[in-house]
Amino acid sequence: MLLDLANQVELIADIVTFLLGKHGQNWVDSIVFFQDVVQELLRFSTGKNDYYRQGMRAASLIQSAL
Repeated sequence: MLLDLANQVELIADIVTFLLGKHGQNWVDSIVFFQDVVQELLRFSTGKNDYYRQGMRAASLIQSAL
């Protein structure tokens, strides 16, 4: 059965919400666990700092929802 675009978008949003609820705490815990290692690695790859900030923002939003 083919879904129209609106239904596909809704289905993907539901799946993402489910997965964040299921795995969000594990992701936040792993960020805390590896925080020192990641910051050390960022010293060698300064071009990744923007991605790191985006990830930390996402982790903050997830953590606030939990």
